[in-house]
Amino acid sequence: MVKRPVEHICEDCGAEFVASSTARFCPACRKKRMQANVKVMRKCTLCGREFVGTPRSLYCPSCRILKRHVNYRNYVERKRAGKAVELGKTIMNCEVCGKPFVVRGGGQRYCPDCAKEAYKESDRQQSRAWAQRAKEKKDASET
Repeated sequence: MVKRPVEHICEDCGAEFVASSTARFCPACRKKRMQANVKVMRKCTLCGREFVGTPRSLYCPSCRILKRHVNYRNYVERKRAGKAVELGKTIMNCEVCGKPFVVRGGGQRYCPDCAKEAYKESDRQQSRAWAQRAKEKKDASET
């Protein structure tokens, strides 16, 4: 069954809009609501202080600056030692098949032939882990 567009009145601003039969907010209000829901209270993994951040934020703003400095210092040391990866020049071996390839991106670990399937498998594993954590969180809140 195909959902046909229907005229609605936005529950936030009262504007008229056309969308699927289940829509409650106009596109502008929907975008604002989605952006507002992204920020949540997080706990910094370095100092333990609480801060408002996105779901993947690990560090509070002050620790994030400190972490950037440490990462940059490590990069400079690797570069001086000749161990930094230079895009388009460095040759690495694929983690799947072992074939050598020229690095085209900072996080590249696979040759172009293996990349698509390897990233799919990685994505599957992350999805399973997320689903498991969500299930455990739900079970814990029910008890």
